[in-house]
Amino acid sequence: MQEQDLGKDNDYDKDANLPASSHPGNLLAFLAWLDAMPRTFADTMEAWRTSCPRLSAWEDATTAGLVDMASRPGVPRAQAIVTLTAKGRAALQQARQPAMPKHPNKPELPKHEKRTRKGAAMTWSAKQYVKFENERTRPVRDLLAAVPGREPRVAVDIGCGPGNSTEVLAACFPGASVTGLDSSADMVEAARKRLPALKFEVSRIETWYDPGPYDVILANAVLQWLPDHGRLLPALAAKLAPGGSLAIQVPDTLDTPAHRLMREVAADGPWAGKLAAASQARTGLQGPGWYYELLRAHCAAVDVWHTTYYHALAGGPAAIVEWFKGTGLRPFLDPLDEAERAAYLERYTAQVARAYPPMADGTVLLPFPRFFIVATR
Repeated sequence: MQEQDLGKDNDYDKDANLPASSHPGNLLAFLAWLDAMPRTFADTMEAWRTSCPRLSAWEDATTAGLVDMASRPGVPRAQAIVTLTAKGRAALQQARQPAMPKHPNKPELPKHEKRTRKGAAMTWSAKQYVKFENERTRPVRDLLAAVPGREPRVAVDIGCGPGNSTEVLAACFPGASVTGLDSSADMVEAARKRLPALKFEVSRIETWYDPGPYDVILANAVLQWLPDHGRLLPALAAKLAPGGSLAIQVPDTLDTPAHRLMREVAADGPWAGKLAAASQARTGLQGPGWYYELLRAHCAAVDVWHTTYYHALAGGPAAIVEWFKGTGLRPFLDPLDEAERAAYLERYTAQVARAYPPMADGTVLLPFPRFFIVATR
């Protein structure tokens, strides 16, 4: 739902007077999408059908009387216009008001926090992420080079981060209208500063209703944070135009020493209770054959491959720690207070130094395996 605007950071009150729903955030996003411009019943059904994953927003909205459908004699049902009722507009207006803190004496969490699947707060820092921008951007160049040759008109970068991948996407397809979305307001703010001519929005892939169609959907280093790939990837493929491509790159690092040590240090320390769910923030990958068969049922061609990059990092093992502070360490660091975080990093750095000994010039090689998919509809 690219047209929605719930304020700069989608900062609305999820405790607004809404009907009972297991996904109030989805319901509010759905109402905002309908409020942005007139939608036909056909467009609404397509958006609902291809949401990631499909949830109960349509049923919740109609049952509660938040939406209505206006039709004229002789006009097909598919062309009837779906609008908000007065009740729906009132609910959306209330939801757009800044939420009042439930605990006035408790500090509010930063707006750019996201939640892991177990509910722990996880923050993202664009500044930390781009410390290794060249190394992080190389895989997306390789990925987009494998997209079949055509001239896409509409492309989107989902999980755009600070805009480095979006910049590559726009450069590869200069004739396309390119947009980006990310769940982190900090990342989106950085992307907007970097690429002011492009449109970016704060939005979650799981509740991204926009049905497309898109000629290219880029998902670079983001789907490892999302569960249920069996539902998510076909839903993304359904948003492709005929001949369009879904381009995916996912780090395949959970079994590498750096990630194994994150889990071991988390389990062996005074912070073990706080970090009990940290290792579950990432979604483990299925095998290449599983992804091929999943997407081949929806696409005319599927290309899968696996590459291990060897990143030469100056600064020795400490550079590896800095690398992962921007990504994989986030679920392990964010639940800790300042003193615990420092102690955890001290112990983790010592373990990393043993697993990744520096070379004679002080450089350390970081093997980084990545899994790629290009599925063309």
